[in-house]
Amino acid sequence: MNIINFRGGFSFSMKGGPDNSVTHANSSNKVALVPPRIPGFKAKVIVRVGDKVSLGQVLFYNKKNNDLKFSSPASGIVSNITYGNKRILQSIEINVANKKNSSYIKFSHENIDQLSKNKIVDNLINSGIFSKIKTYPGFDFIESKEKFLDDNKNLFISLFSSEPHIADIYNLFENKIYEKLFADGLIVCSKIFKTINIFNRQRDYPEEINECSNNLENVKLHTIENKYPAENPGLQCLLTNSLNKSTMNTYADAFVIIEIGHLFSKGFVIQERYLSISGSGVKNPTNFLVKAGQPIKNLLDDLVENLDSDYRLISGGLLTGKKIHTSDYLSDGDLSLQVVKEDRERTSLVFFRLGLNSLTMTRNWLSALFPKSEYDVSTNNNGEERACIQCGYCYDVCPTGLMPSLLMKSAIINDIEKMEYLSIDECIECELCTFICPSKIEMGQHIKNGKEFIKKEG
Repeated sequence: MNIINFRGGFSFSMKGGPDNSVTHANSSNKVALVPPRIPGFKAKVIVRVGDKVSLGQVLFYNKKNNDLKFSSPASGIVSNITYGNKRILQSIEINVANKKNSSYIKFSHENIDQLSKNKIVDNLINSGIFSKIKTYPGFDFIESKEKFLDDNKNLFISLFSSEPHIADIYNLFENKIYEKLFADGLIVCSKIFKTINIFNRQRDYPEEINECSNNLENVKLHTIENKYPAENPGLQCLLTNSLNKSTMNTYADAFVIIEIGHLFSKGFVIQERYLSISGSGVKNPTNFLVKAGQPIKNLLDDLVENLDSDYRLISGGLLTGKKIHTSDYLSDGDLSLQVVKEDRERTSLVFFRLGLNSLTMTRNWLSALFPKSEYDVSTNNNGEERACIQCGYCYDVCPTGLMPSLLMKSAIINDIEKMEYLSIDECIECELCTFICPSKIEMGQHIKNGKEFIKKEG
């Protein structure tokens, strides 16, 4: 099988990653549904404190798009609804019912082969799974049901992650039940997508997926070079020449396909979520199957010594994740939880050190000549932000061949014409430019701000 190669990128090997096992985490008596961690997201809540809710029941939807619905992670009683500044929803807390008193919303699950496109899309919307399928360019929600019903759309799925410490779906596929659910999800998706592109690093595909590829003409299997950010759907769109004005390109996490398979084969939403809990602060980093909406503190209490000490909690990958708190609840977008000790100490005479234990992407340390198998994760920037020195490292590492330093400067002054000339829409938000920048500039964030400005100006 031909391997797809791409420019730039980097192969990370960091300590504290999860092992290959999958463990069932303890469940809490209280869960919560939290809105996506996206600035500006406005939710319309349709339940009240004291209401009895069922697993899969819609609790709120997006005010700007009524098709973006978000369903209950458990059956129980709504105990609290928390709002932040400007009445922005923070969480809907639920006291979980015992097994005898629990209930769930039933969805039709007739023979998958006989499902119509409209029925599939309606079930995806009403179950809340529709909101987990995103589009590129933009890494945003699908605009409307009508656009989604258009025949000319692609789906991108990755069966691996090259970003450090993200859970590997292959470990879950060791349980054939989940492999079968994934295959069922692919069959459902094949009825609504023109092409399904599945990407994997250089290893064999599971038997069920190979069988789907042989039986379904629109399922294509790809093997891609194993370096970051190979799993990024934006990069995959560019590498397969899928970007054009007439085609909608969408992507979903591999576990979302399992959720789709479960919905249409069992008739109700799956209550589990799959993620890794790892990092230097975790005693035994591993992969977990957890009940949706669990309190973060409940998940970490037995895994982290002195959780209240100086740790940084990250939802997602080490490069693209977001900082969260122990008081938060597990979100549907949380593919991993990283617990990393804060490192604020300044190293004396750092420029005179050999750097044998330091990760380098620019061959500034001797570790470039004598690389280690794994490096420690550090939150230390080793310096403060300085002026851009036009070193060109960001261009060298950019997998799409953009010029991040020029894009960043155009974004800072809100020069829309210049940003579009420099193809800002092709930025896949991998954050490699930020990671490699010797001037410690948050280049990725500046470019995201530029995208938001263009979107706001219409």
